[in-house]
Amino acid sequence: MVDTYYDIGRMIVEEEKNEKDLAEYGKQLIKGLSKELNKLLESYFVRIKVT
Repeated sequence: MVDTYYDIGRMIVEEEKNEKDLAEYGKQLIKGLSKELNKLLESYFVRIKVT
C-alpha cells in the first residue's frame, strides 16, 4: 500500500515538473517571437512612413 502511495506521489511531482518546464519553454518562445515580430514590424512601419 505504501508503495502505491509513493508511486502516485512520484507521478504527481513528475507531472508538475513537466508542466513547469513546458511553461518556461512557452515563455521563452513567446519572448523570442515577440522580439522577431517587433523587428519585422518596426522596419515595415518605417518603410510606410518614408513612402
